Amino acid sequence: MTNAQGIIVQQTQTTEDQVHPPQSVTENKCELRKEVKDIIKNFDSVFSKDKYDVGALGVEPQRIVLNSDLPVSLRPYRTSPVEEQEIKSQVEKLLQAGLIKERNSPYSSPVTLAFKLDEGKKTRLCIDFRKLNALCKSDSEPLPLMDILLDKLSKAKIFPLWICLLAHHPQTNGKVERVNQSLVTRLKCRVNSTSTKVPWTKLLESVTNEYNLTPHSITKYPPAYLLLGTLPYDSPIGQNSYYEPVNEARNLALQRTIDYYNKNKIRYDARFVDKKFNPGDLVVYEEFHYPNTRKLSPPFSGPYEIIKQCSEVTYKINKPNPLTKQATQIVHISKLRCFHPPDKLKLSHE
Repeated sequence: MTNAQGIIVQQTQTTEDQVHPPQSVTENKCELRKEVKDIIKNFDSVFSKDKYDVGALGVEPQRIVLNSDLPVSLRPYRTSPVEEQEIKSQVEKLLQAGLIKERNSPYSSPVTLAFKLDEGKKTRLCIDFRKLNALCKSDSEPLPLMDILLDKLSKAKIFPLWICLLAHHPQTNGKVERVNQSLVTRLKCRVNSTSTKVPWTKLLESVTNEYNLTPHSITKYPPAYLLLGTLPYDSPIGQNSYYEPVNEARNLALQRTIDYYNKNKIRYDARFVDKKFNPGDLVVYEEFHYPNTRKLSPPFSGPYEIIKQCSEVTYKINKPNPLTKQATQIVHISKLRCFHPPDKLKLSHE
């Protein structure tokens, strides 16, 4: 159905069980909630109380092995008086929390401030260790592999939510990734076109403003105008003579977005084939191709055997993982296709 503003609203039918769930379901939830509280209470030492409560590793003294004995010493980045005061404030808080301490060392790396996207105009203190990291030797005892940790959770009843989202992210639809890629591409152009070596953090704000003040091809409006009513130009006559009023523009942008989404959905559904695989089935895997991949590189590799179904959209196949050195890996169903043996293929005219 459609409301008064022209926005499509999905009408659902509420059942009695949804309004008043069965007593058994409510009791199970209460028992599970009590069990979770008991676990948190018994292991409260492993939970952080605030952002400065990060814990400490007291097993043995840690040492960084370098490929060169020459100290890495870089001069500080140029900062404004406001940024310098913010850096001093955050360093003082870190000193009070005991996370850092004063020391005289031939090694020094510059610091910079990065804006927190989820906390408005607040900043995070970042240290540029790229020069030092380039001299570090690889650790012969790396962290445990994620696949091994997941296998140990096979009989667990309570575990963090992020583990369920490792191979598939149903909460995203590509919009955030597309915005980030646009910002990264524009930021690269700005960095390469700048004659002086300006840190990318200095250019990020102007690049973000350019993105927010540029009309988009689908909505035909800049994001800043739809969100805040900000015009991308200074009107010489003191009024907006180019764009519709904000409320009308928002409705038009919503309708254009829905139309574009429906058009892409029709295009995708025309070639989409819903397929479920069973253990033992042979499949081919769609490889990721970089922009500089050769034109005649095969798009698929395989065949591989389905070992088990991990979720509704993920499967474990016997494809070696070059990064983790494991003989299997978990992949998304969108990357899999049915394998057809060559002896069973037929030409269209046969």
